[in-house]
Amino acid sequence: MAARASWAASPNANGAARAGAFLSILDPSARCFGDAITLYNEIKTSTGEDWKFILQNYDPRAIELERINAIREIGVAWGNGQQPVVTNIFTRIR
Repeated sequence: MAARASWAASPNANGAARAGAFLSILDPSARCFGDAITLYNEIKTSTGEDWKFILQNYDPRAIELERINAIREIGVAWGNGQQPVVTNIFTRIR
């Protein structure tokens, strides 16, 4: 919403820069990600070459890879912190 508002307020290079700042922090798993791609395409069509410079930091694949690596690191850290399990089995002789 903030990116769309910035673009609507000034549909020029300055508005594109502000909208790009908001789009660059958007999580790819967010429900509104499809709307963000639509807005990105709209801005790209309107501004042309200027937008290519602004969009260099916005790469959804890189964000998704960072998210996957972060989840992996959490799993590895959790696995490394596990204490060994000792199971004692006692049999009762009658």
